[in-house]
Amino acid sequence: MAVAMGNGRRAAAAEQPLPLPPAAVVLQIAETTASIQGMLMQSVKDMDDLTEQQRKDVGRWPPINRNELKKSVDVLLSNSRLATMPNGSEAAGILNGVKLTANAGSGAITRDEYIIMAKQFGQTRDALRKVFELFSEAQQAEGRAIVREQIAADEERIRQVEEEAEKVRLIREKIAAAEQKRAADASGTPPRKKTLKELEEANAAFSKQQKPAVSLYGL
Repeated sequence: MAVAMGNGRRAAAAEQPLPLPPAAVVLQIAETTASIQGMLMQSVKDMDDLTEQQRKDVGRWPPINRNELKKSVDVLLSNSRLATMPNGSEAAGILNGVKLTANAGSGAITRDEYIIMAKQFGQTRDALRKVFELFSEAQQAEGRAIVREQIAADEERIRQVEEEAEKVRLIREKIAAAEQKRAADASGTPPRKKTLKELEEANAAFSKQQKPAVSLYGL
């Protein structure tokens, strides 16, 4: 019985993912801060260029809110234990500054607050570079390899989701065309031809490719 329980514990432990090397963790944080910074700057651009309805139409509504940003920072700091790494306190302090900025106001995040927090995430990556450079060349190479693999896996998942979405769109388009043809046959009215814009959009959907993730530190 004891042997069986011991084997069960070892099997369960083997199924648990191994902790990432610190160099890979630093790169992961850098990638995450770059993504959030890009999202914040996109919100600024959207506020300048689009109406609320247009932002809904393109799937960028509602925008990220204060609590979501604070929670994101908390998760980054707690999961990475960044503050305990050599030179990590500076980057951790800047991330905590994002929380202070988010806490300073209430209601929807303002344009100026988006810009301030976007800059703070950029400053975090500058500080992360100092942390990363303390690792040996071998540790840096290992971290890059791990994060490259993760990025490739994420891109493949995105590609598969986009392919499925495109299949669904085509099926719906065929069904709509068939229904339109049946209605036209019944009424004697010829089916409407697609406009040039519709044809160009359909063609663009087929040729669309996921942009590769842009990384710091030579990824």
